[in-house]
Amino acid sequence: MYFDPRPKTSRKDLFLRDRELEELSNLDVPLTLVLGPRRLGKTSLLRVFMDESEMPFIFTDCRSLVASGTSVSNYHRLLMEQLNDLAKSKSSVLEAVKRIKGLNLFGVELELDNKRSDSFLVESFNALDRWALKENRILYLVFDEAQLLRHFKRNGGLDFNELFSYIYDNLTGLRIILTGSEVGVLEDFIGLDDSSSPLYGRYAKKLYLSRFTRKESEEFLEKGFDEVRMEAPAEAIREAVDTLDGIVGWLVFFGRVCIDAKGVDRKSIELTLEKAEIILNDELSNLKRNSTRYISILKAIAFGSKGWKEIKTATEIIENNNLTDTAFNRILNRLIELSYVDIEIGIEGKTYKLVDPVIASVVRKFG
Repeated sequence: MYFDPRPKTSRKDLFLRDRELEELSNLDVPLTLVLGPRRLGKTSLLRVFMDESEMPFIFTDCRSLVASGTSVSNYHRLLMEQLNDLAKSKSSVLEAVKRIKGLNLFGVELELDNKRSDSFLVESFNALDRWALKENRILYLVFDEAQLLRHFKRNGGLDFNELFSYIYDNLTGLRIILTGSEVGVLEDFIGLDDSSSPLYGRYAKKLYLSRFTRKESEEFLEKGFDEVRMEAPAEAIREAVDTLDGIVGWLVFFGRVCIDAKGVDRKSIELTLEKAEIILNDELSNLKRNSTRYISILKAIAFGSKGWKEIKTATEIIENNNLTDTAFNRILNRLIELSYVDIEIGIEGKTYKLVDPVIASVVRKFG
């Protein structure tokens, strides 16, 4: 169902992503990045790909992983759980990994022991590689919201880039797929162009998800309402797309609000914005904790400032403080990396806009 708010798992529920699915199904490189701002359906795309593929996967939700702790042992435990899950459908995995020091096999279940060496992860992925090659398969290692993995490196912890680099260079039966909503942050973290990064100079395929066009957004809503047999006036659909743009996450949210309200009208659009405001206030509060200047720049752009000088002046008025060019650029560039702000090059030169119009609506009122 198009208006199901959970990540999609079937192609019939995924709207207009056939090209991206085709690209994923033809992957022939060790590392792929699936990139795009929040709420464009990256997780849904990956889950449908995994559902359709004949190849095995180990899927890691980096949000839940980081939320449970960024220690090396925490990732060891998760990997052990993932191996057990994989073994439920591929029992030969148990035979491949049972000799890894640090894993014990009890019947058909793996358990961790306290004798794990520093090479536990390398040994584990070596064993998975041997298994995949023996089975004439490719094992995909999927990390959703992979920019969060950078937190593991703190205080001498796990450097995922070193692990990815080892897999990239040595394990031909494994392929890595990373998704990221904070596009610039993920690209900086991976460091393909950073000479200090273990992945420096490696080739990665980049698959960018774009928002729907106006026509596509209207078609999505029309088909979604047809699916649930609700009458949707063309004017209400046009107004919804005017407000929510082509961001599928908000369009789905609007569809669900209409289903619950049993009507497709302006009131449902307003209710969608009210619910979105609750979600986005949390995101904006997290930004504000880092610096009020993040919010001030977003407000400046949301209220119509476009050019660099115009945005800086407006930000200084909001902040009631002068900013050096260096300080202003640092915050602006970070907002670009976080996928809140986008750059456009046109007849007016370089201008800046908010990626999400709903954020623009919310940040104008944000305290």
